[in-house]
Amino acid sequence: LTSVDLSGNPLKDTGAKALARSGLLANLDVLKLESCQLTDAGLTVLAHAPDCRVEQLFLGGPDNVFTPAGLEALLESPAADQLRTLSLAGCGDLGDQAFSLCKRSPSLAGLAELDLTGQRLTDWRVKTLTDSPHLAELAHLSWYQARTTPRLVEAEELLERRWPGRVRL
Repeated sequence: LTSVDLSGNPLKDTGAKALARSGLLANLDVLKLESCQLTDAGLTVLAHAPDCRVEQLFLGGPDNVFTPAGLEALLESPAADQLRTLSLAGCGDLGDQAFSLCKRSPSLAGLAELDLTGQRLTDWRVKTLTDSPHLAELAHLSWYQARTTPRLVEAEELLERRWPGRVRL
């Protein structure tokens, strides 16, 4: 078993704790927990699960409610070094503090795919991502927005200069 998709199940933080204790995360490449009613507590437990080797982590969906503190717990955990894909699509706006983590978190150096769909697109957030020395290997950045605006066009140009042909807005 190398892939588990529990998306849409009301796992909650207690289910995340059970998953972390199960030992299953040591063998998984892909873990999908979209809309599982997780909070920072569940994310922290998963991030610090013994021998967690998950490479593709999907945490999006409106039922997962994270703050920058939960994201920081993930990015500063030993499990973060294994991540190649991180999807936070649709999980609610994480705030500017979460974006500053991208600039200062060396665990993101191996990240190939980052999905920020639904996160507010601001000039500061775009600049923070493009200035991050840890996102140089990013192969795909998804940051879909509900509508196209002049600001979105400017942001896309800046992101395209940093990651040519690898940005989806």
